[in-house]
Amino acid sequence: MKTPCVPQNVTVDPVCDSNGVVASWSPSLVAEWFSLMATAGDGDVRTCRSSTNNCTLSHLNCGQIYNLSITASAGNCTSQASQQLSFHTAVPCEPQNMTVEVQCDTRTANISWLQSKGSLKYFTSAQTPKGDTLHCDTTGTSCSISGLTCGMLYNFTTQSSDGTCNSSYSVPIQKGAAPCPGLNVISSGNNSTSTDDLNVPELKSVHASGRSLLVEWTPVVGAQAYTLILTQDTPSPPVVNTLTLYQTNQATVSELSEGTVYCVSVAARDGSQQSAYSRPLCATTGLAG
Repeated sequence: MKTPCVPQNVTVDPVCDSNGVVASWSPSLVAEWFSLMATAGDGDVRTCRSSTNNCTLSHLNCGQIYNLSITASAGNCTSQASQQLSFHTAVPCEPQNMTVEVQCDTRTANISWLQSKGSLKYFTSAQTPKGDTLHCDTTGTSCSISGLTCGMLYNFTTQSSDGTCNSSYSVPIQKGAAPCPGLNVISSGNNSTSTDDLNVPELKSVHASGRSLLVEWTPVVGAQAYTLILTQDTPSPPVVNTLTLYQTNQATVSELSEGTVYCVSVAARDGSQQSAYSRPLCATTGLAG
């Protein structure tokens, strides 16, 4: 029996859906089957056996360079290995360690991540629960998305591309497009006069827990009560809640709209007089359930 010839003209074509490649080569006379071996730099080894002149390798490790060679066999005879061919995996690794920082005054999000192996470009998106989406693309490891809508939650994700195939999306990060402190708080139905005799309370924290906000502020000497104003973050914020609280420096506001940015401000009261309102702090309520 004759020994089959060494496989020639070996090529690989990417298969994006399965993060794999199809290896092909010229037909070899006498050969009954072909054995393919691909070894990655991380030690991953893949093999394939075929009776035709092509073979598919699937679910390769992302961002790796594989070295591939093929032998042809007939009976007990096997050819020498083909000339080694190196190739990058079809799909780059998904971006890792993504961070999102929202610039409240400009309603812009700055997104960054670690460089992915095998990536040439990155696509970042910010999507609302309604499906409205904003994008930024870059060849680097950071980009900015502007035009965020106030009072709206966004899911930020990034995927990488090698120019042919795209990675899966990174784990979403949820952020709200809240404004910075300095919101013009409007009060209604409050006839108390403002005085300089009472210090302005300072908000210590506003934390969301589901559809509730947990609010805490510093006590003011001489204050008999506190007025808490809760507003939605809109261009002209309406008053959502006005609460009068006695002998306490914390409150829980419940049954708010889910996934909404609320801003809180507090004033101290002494009889018919009231201090100025504090600078607001904002937080985004969670989803119901």
